[in-house]
Amino acid sequence: MIVAKNLDTSIFGHFHNIPKEETNEIKQRFVKHVHTYRCELLYFLKGKASFNIEGNQRELKPGDCIFVPSGKYHCISVDERQDYERFVIEFYVQKIPFSSSLDISSLAGFYHNSELDISNILYEIEEKVGKYKEEEFQDYFYASIGKILYLLSLSPKSQETQKENMLSSILTYLKDHIYEDIQIEDLSLQFHMNPTALNRYFKTQMDVSLHHYIKNMKMQKAYNLLLSGKKPEEIYQILGYNDYSTFYRCFVSTFSLSPKQVKI
Repeated sequence: MIVAKNLDTSIFGHFHNIPKEETNEIKQRFVKHVHTYRCELLYFLKGKASFNIEGNQRELKPGDCIFVPSGKYHCISVDERQDYERFVIEFYVQKIPFSSSLDISSLAGFYHNSELDISNILYEIEEKVGKYKEEEFQDYFYASIGKILYLLSLSPKSQETQKENMLSSILTYLKDHIYEDIQIEDLSLQFHMNPTALNRYFKTQMDVSLHHYIKNMKMQKAYNLLLSGKKPEEIYQILGYNDYSTFYRCFVSTFSLSPKQVKI
């Protein structure tokens, strides 16, 4: 049950047991996906489910909170035979008060913090849906999400981590070399696999091709650089593109707008 949406590209939802007539529709949301603009915050209340953020998978427990910045591939798997309940929020981080003072990407991960009781904030948001004018509610909504992010920044992440594997090594390498012209051939040498085998392995693990993942990763970085005041003519060189036209086409195909249409 979604209780509020279209808050300037943000969504607030409180989902209970999945009705049979909605099962197919809801299942489509569980395919591994990425948000190009929005971040996602999930607070798990009840049920049996697991969550995967780019190869890091965790069995969820009541009280778990997961934060996924934009650009991170993720999905949730749910045992529909059991009662299931969670809050899901997708929001545009630039509208959060004091967001510039937080390292949003560093907050990505799994949390379990009963002392801070983030659920109280979420129930308060739900209670106020429809009781305020749209502009007033949006101000309250973004201030509340900002409070949650601040609490997460003070809270230690869950220490249960997935063992190092090939996928996590590849993702770390890509992150460390985002400003370079990353070629599949270079990756194959780095990880001692032929390009075809490497592509197949990555696609199997991530449900997306290496080429598409690298492109999306660079475009997310480009978007953030634009918001920081960098010029498009600077950014294509910073991100390792050989010419502006290639960068421009990638940006438009990702965001359906030109780099110069991004507003700070």
